[in-house]
Amino acid sequence: EEAAKQKLRNEVDHSKAQLESTNEDMVTTRRSYDTQLAMLTEHICTLSVRLSEKDESLASMEKQKIMCGRCGMWNALGKLLASETGGTCPTCKETILSQGT
Repeated sequence: EEAAKQKLRNEVDHSKAQLESTNEDMVTTRRSYDTQLAMLTEHICTLSVRLSEKDESLASMEKQKIMCGRCGMWNALGKLLASETGGTCPTCKETILSQGT
C-alpha cells in the first residue's frame, strides 16, 4: 500500500512538472507572438504612411498641367492619363502623351 501511494505521489509530481513546463512554454510562446504582432503592427503603420505619401505625390502629379502644342490648351496630366482621352487633347484631339512601348 505504501508503494502504491509513493507511485501515485511520483505520478502527481511528474504531472505537476509537465504542467509547469507547459505553462512556461505557453508564456514564452505568448511573449513571442506579442513581439511579432507589435513588429507587424509597426510595419503596417510604416507602410500606411508611405502609401499615403505616394497617394499625395500621385495626386499632386496628376494636377500638373501640360500645354497642347497644337491648340495651346492646358490639360491636367491626370485627364491625359485617363483611358477615355488616351493622351489626346480633349479640345483638338492632338496626341500629347503617347504610351511607351
